[in-house]
Amino acid sequence: YIGEFMENRLKGRGIRTLKDLRYLNLRYRDSANHILKLIKIKDYDTLKKNRYIDDLDVSFCFHVEDLLFLDIETLGFYDNAIIIVGIGFFKNRNFEIHLFFARSLEEEIAICEHLKNIILPNFKCFVSYNGKRFDIPYIANRFLYYFDKNPMITKKDTPYENSNTKFHHIDLYHICRRRFRGMFERYTLTHIEEQLLNMRRENELPSSMVPICYKKYQKNPYRYIGLIKECIEHNYYDVYSMPLILNKLL
Repeated sequence: YIGEFMENRLKGRGIRTLKDLRYLNLRYRDSANHILKLIKIKDYDTLKKNRYIDDLDVSFCFHVEDLLFLDIETLGFYDNAIIIVGIGFFKNRNFEIHLFFARSLEEEIAICEHLKNIILPNFKCFVSYNGKRFDIPYIANRFLYYFDKNPMITKKDTPYENSNTKFHHIDLYHICRRRFRGMFERYTLTHIEEQLLNMRRENELPSSMVPICYKKYQKNPYRYIGLIKECIEHNYYDVYSMPLILNKLL
């Protein structure tokens, strides 16, 4: 570990990379060589144990096809249904977005089953926006509710204490909070889109309105189909912007 004071001193001497450190500083040479070796062989398990290495730092250990961009819409907090699951992934150099919408609450179990059996086995890393605190624990809770099993953890893990131990997780929200600390008024996804991508959504439906719109749709689908369209578009653009933000952060 190199503290801020030593970091500034090393930079003042022209040392800015691990390779510089290896050749120009005897004190840290062995440590730099060790880290460079782990990077070369992509030793994800060992690198991840280092608390000074964050989730984005080890993204090079994965192929772009390993990444699953994920966002959900729900009817509230943990005991409520998931009504939309939006996923994005790279295939044949194209970014595909797939949305799964529960036309009725009875269809939630089918979405969860498809996610568990068909989607998750194809990926190794989640990319989300505040998914560590919301999306992934929420999905884990719904898996346990329907199947009494969470495929995102191992048999050694405690189901209601751990929501994900199998998949690496790049949470763009936390990375943006750290990297741009004090620079922005808000760190919502739409605000980060404006600041980093110069992208502004028109007539954007707030997430808090999604449950209200869905309940209206349930009462009268034909009358409120327009509201559901806005909910789906909201989820679509959440997924759409995440790879663009990730690219800006790399």
